[in-house]
Amino acid sequence: MKVKAKRVFNYNGYDLEAGEVFELAGCRNDEKLLTYGFLDEVKGESGIIHCTCGKKFMEELNYQRHLQSDRHPKGAVVLSSEWSGTPKVKRKKKKAQKVSVA
Repeated sequence: MKVKAKRVFNYNGYDLEAGEVFELAGCRNDEKLLTYGFLDEVKGESGIIHCTCGKKFMEELNYQRHLQSDRHPKGAVVLSSEWSGTPKVKRKKKKAQKVSVA
């Protein structure tokens, strides 16, 4: 069954991000995760955003947060043809450190 994580948590040794889409592995607590609201069932493939790192997301906001996080390599490209937007990633520029000469 394909599901979407509603929050950040660890599932079967894998760190999930909010909004990430994945297949259930058949673990013993899968039903409880659905019942307690950790997961939502995903029907169909339309609207899923595929990232170059292999993660999939349902909402653009969660995808953008993923791109800005340290969990994603720089230079991301959207692979999904279903998503017509372009990534709007604003990265903070690193400030030059002041060096004093003694």
